[in-house]
Amino acid sequence: MLMDINMFIHQKENQYRLHLRKDQCIVFSNYLYLHSRTKFPKDSQRTLFRFWF
Repeated sequence: MLMDINMFIHQKENQYRLHLRKDQCIVFSNYLYLHSRTKFPKDSQRTLFRFWF
């Protein structure tokens, strides 16, 4: 079953990609969404904030 889920989530037609511009952020619930991110350029600064509520 895990292999099937993995195959499903890696198919492009089952993905929605967001392209954030500088100084933009996104907030969503980890309980509601299966998510990941693409690579960050090595020369860019990544800031990650976590909020628990």
